[in-house]
Amino acid sequence: KVHLPQGTYRITSALVIKTGVHIEGDGVEGTIIKFDGTGTGNAVIRSDNYATFAAKSPQIGYEQDDLASPDPSTPSPQAPHSFTISDITLDGGYDYFPGDASVGSGNRSANGLQLCAYGYTLRDLRVRNCREDGIYSKWQVQFGTPGPMRTMEARYTNVVVSKIGQNGIMFYGPHDSHWNS
Repeated sequence: KVHLPQGTYRITSALVIKTGVHIEGDGVEGTIIKFDGTGTGNAVIRSDNYATFAAKSPQIGYEQDDLASPDPSTPSPQAPHSFTISDITLDGGYDYFPGDASVGSGNRSANGLQLCAYGYTLRDLRVRNCREDGIYSKWQVQFGTPGPMRTMEARYTNVVVSKIGQNGIMFYGPHDSHWNS
């Protein structure tokens, strides 16, 4: 468990969340993680192995063998699972709304969350000021399958996405997920 006390944490590259990690703040607007880097395609938080799993566009999807290892003795990568992000605001730092003092300036342009994962929980979370997507979530069977003691479903509770340049939430799974406000 990683606890971030109240305050604003400025980052210049994405935080990577791995299986079993729980990131907890001191409340929405109490703990803020703000992107302060440059460039495009960044994120405030992204799942481990995101680049591997998101290599193709969601409209095309993955071919069955895209993630299979050419060497059968080497396992294919496993998507992260069983993690939590709670009681935090993620700020992409994008000045999409000139004159708004709550956003950044210049070439800051991070997405909020980029997830290729399953069985995760987002609770009491705000995502704001992102140039592209507030939340991008994707899951396919090639990412790995939950064992008998794991759940595939993601859980979204009290999640708010606002001030986004393109897509608030792009959700391509995991299927059967739970959304509560």
